[in-house]
Parts: sequence; structure tokens; C-alpha cells
Amino acid sequence: MSSVLTLSPSGLPAVDRQWGGFDAGATYLLVGTGGAGRSALQAARATVDGGGACLLLSPRSPDELAETGRGVGFDLAAAHGSGLLHPLRIPTAAALAERGSDDLEAAYRGLIGLVRSQSPARVVVEDATPLVQFDSAERLEEAFAGLAASLRALGSTLVVGLGAPADGASDEALDVVRRVADGVVRVGEDGELTLDPAPNAAPPDDERVGTPFLSEVVFDAPADGARSGGAVSPQGAGAKAAPAPPAAVIAPPAVDPALLHAGDGLPGVDPADALLEQGYLADSSGDGQSSPPAPAPPAVAPAPPEPAPESPDAAFRSALADAFQARSADAPFLVVAVRMEPAAPEAAHFADVAAAVGRSLPNAAHLLTDDDRKRLIVLLPAAGAEAGQALFEALRADLRQSVGAPAEATLRAISAVTIPDAQPFETPADLMAYAFDS
Repeated sequence: MSSVLTLSPSGLPAVDRQWGGFDAGATYLLVGTGGAGRSALQAARATVDGGGACLLLSPRSPDELAETGRGVGFDLAAAHGSGLLHPLRIPTAAALAERGSDDLEAAYRGLIGLVRSQSPARVVVEDATPLVQFDSAERLEEAFAGLAASLRALGSTLVVGLGAPADGASDEALDVVRRVADGVVRVGEDGELTLDPAPNAAPPDDERVGTPFLSEVVFDAPADGARSGGAVSPQGAGAKAAPAPPAAVIAPPAVDPALLHAGDGLPGVDPADALLEQGYLADSSGDGQSSPPAPAPPAVAPAPPEPAPESPDAAFRSALADAFQARSADAPFLVVAVRMEPAAPEAAHFADVAAAVGRSLPNAAHLLTDDDRKRLIVLLPAAGAEAGQALFEALRADLRQSVGAPAEATLRAISAVTIPDAQPFETPADLMAYAFDS
């Protein structure tokens, strides 16, 4: 089998000099003591500087990640604001270890589905330690090789950072990832890079065998409004980047006003930029309730009691199960979910968000809310990703009217995700565990 290399700048001078950059669809391992994360962020920055979209995964907090980015001259918040960087947070190693290998395999499948929907040029895992904790090297190799093969088929480059192994188990995991990778970059304590080996010019003849754990990362704007360098506009490195808004949730692109009144029958679309860029929503008050009891007939015997109304939670989950069942017949639907950090001051306006959402939804929507945890989820039958955009625009307009000055801060405090046709989730329980229950 022969193939033509499609190289792009790696962000690492030694790699660009010796290999010519990173090849589209190839997998690269960055390994070292303390320096692999910084090198991974340099690889992410090079993607954004070149005008390409980058999916960035890390277990670090937004503040920690932003601080590491500043160390290499990469303003993650500004890159996020440009629309080219989509940062996602991985649970900690301890948290994922408790969930076991089955959940890790599901996480890998979820990541593949996310890459398929977003089509990023590069996927950078700043610290992959939480993702290699399988109960056996065989299961890790099957999952990681399947991830690498899938991203190769999708044309997305995979860059994985790992620290130097601290024990036998981590050394075994590192060996597995090294075997799958097309190229290994060793990062010394002084930042010096050693390349081992050079990547193949073509993929091997035999194909390698073949995420409901990610949460959106939001960045706080610097207190003085200053930005460090590194943000590039979608036109590429030569264009001057527009100032990024100090927003934790990025407003969606301009929406056709007709969508705001399109009713329930919105057509399905390719959800390339659906995640995070859609605001979202829910409230379950009233929906799914039985009709009021009918008056007892004028008979001697009392009328039988009406059955108890179905709970909002049960009604929503039942509607979601019906949507999954109809999915096999290519019936489109859209699930959107939102959460606010309960400890954040803006969470005081969660009830206002829920009320505004309720006023923005079509009658066919099925809704659920958790006031204590500040979470909302909505099911829109026969709707595509643009329905989420329309809802977000309607929510923004409603909050400006109902809340006033705090509306913008409230919108920035919303972390949102849309899931067209519930992909890549296989069951309603899997989707609910990711979007609402966790």
C-alpha cells in the first residue's frame, strides 16, 4: 500500500526540521517528565495558528490548562473564542479508574463519535494518563489502536502526551501506546526533543484492530482584560485575530430569523460545530403529566381513582426511549443539555434560565430539570442541530428582557452540549448518564 504524506507544522521545531511536521491521520506520542504537556499544547497552538480546528483533551482544570498555555505563548481562551479550539476536560485518573475498563472503552467510542461529528484537523490529548488505565495491556491496545485507526480513516492527526512511567503498570501502558504510534517524541527535562522513530511514509498494509466522559472546558477572562499571544482568526496565521469575547459559552453563529418560528419540523443537518456552541435548556414542569381527573360520574359507587401522574423524570426517559427506538427508522431528533456550576454566583439565575427556556420551546419538546444540581435537558423530536441554535438565540433574547444586566454573565456561566440523534450513544441510559445524571 502506498500513500502520500499530508504534512502540517507540528509546533515543535525538531519535528518540523526532521520529519517535516505531523502527517494527517497519523498518531504521535509525546513522552517525558513534565514537558510532554507543554509540547502537546504547542502542537495544539500550531493547529490553530494554521487556521485548523483542534480538539484539546486534558484532565487539568481550566485555570491550570490556561496557565500551562501561557507558558508556551498560547492563549487558550482567545483560541477558544476564535472557534478553532474546542477544549474538553477528562475526569481525573482516580475518577476514571473507579469506572473500569468497560467505561473506558465506551469513552474511546464516544471520542471517535465526537471526532466524526466535528472533523478537527488535530486531536491533542495533553495528558492521557487517565485514559490508559485498563485492566490489561491487551484491552488498552485494542482500544487505543482502534482509536488511532478510526482517526486515521477520518483524517485527524492524534497527538498524545504521557509522563515518564512511574511504575511497572504505567511502563506497560506506555509501551502499548508506543507500539501503536507512528512517531515518538521524547521530551527531556531541559525541553530538548529526541525523535524515535521517524514516522512511516505510508500506513501499514494490515489495519490495526479496532465520549460520555468529557465535559466542556470554560475559561475565565483575565481580570485586566489582557490577552497573551497565540489566537488566530479562521483565515489562518497571516490574518489578525479579532478580540475574543470574555465568554465561557461561545454564542452560536448568526441564525436565520425564520428558525426562531420554525415550529417542530426543523430539518436534520450535519452537526459539525454542535458541541458547546449551542446553548441549552430544559424545564419539565407540566410536560408529561396526565390530564386532570375527570369528574366522578353521578353513580352510587365512587369513580375509580385516576392513575397517579407520571413523574417528569419517568416521562422524559420514556420519551427518550421512544426516540431511540425510532432512530432505527432514520427519525431525527435532538437532545440538548446544559449545566451551571452550583457554587457560581450566576447560578442564582438558574430558575430564570429554566423559565426562559420553557418559553422558548415548541410544544412537542420533552423537558427535564434538576434545580438542586443546576442541570437541564430537552428532547426535540424531528429536529436537527440548528434547532439548538434557534433555542439559544431565543434564550438570549428572553434573558435580556427578563433578567436585564446580569443576562450576559448568566449566559457565560452556562456550559452546554447538543447531541443530534443521540450519537454516539447506544442506549438512552448511556446518554442520560453522560448528559444529565453524572
